[in-house]
Amino acid sequence: MQKLDLVHMSLPAAMQLAEGLSGLSRDEICAAMGWSPSNGSRILNPCDAYWPTLPTLPKFCRVVKNTVLLDWAMAQIDPEQEHSTPLGAEEFVFALGGLFKEMGDVATVGNTCIQDGDLSAGDARKIRRELLDLMQKAQTMLSGLAAVETP
Repeated sequence: MQKLDLVHMSLPAAMQLAEGLSGLSRDEICAAMGWSPSNGSRILNPCDAYWPTLPTLPKFCRVVKNTVLLDWAMAQIDPEQEHSTPLGAEEFVFALGGLFKEMGDVATVGNTCIQDGDLSAGDARKIRRELLDLMQKAQTMLSGLAAVETP
């Protein structure tokens, strides 16, 4: 997996990424955090400006088995540390090809997962992991395009 461009990522996107990389369901995360289903639903909903409290952040990182939120916060403190390289025409074409490849991976895994006519929790996690790879490629591409706009 390549380095994430956390400088240009929103907090809701970072939360979704942390959740998705965990491989856990929302119910599993909520149970491990001790959140009620309704509270956990609000916290993990990217459209609701309701976040984990600062004292629960280390536990959240342990539960989801990653430090995406901490890394995101650090990237916001010193955004000059991470510079996106502006995409040129050739880089754009290659990045677009990478995006299409990831979309193909999502379709392949999705097709394999539904062969039995069912979409299990494990299947959903596999598909989400592939979608997160796609999102990562798209985020990198967006950052490269943003760097073209703001030299």
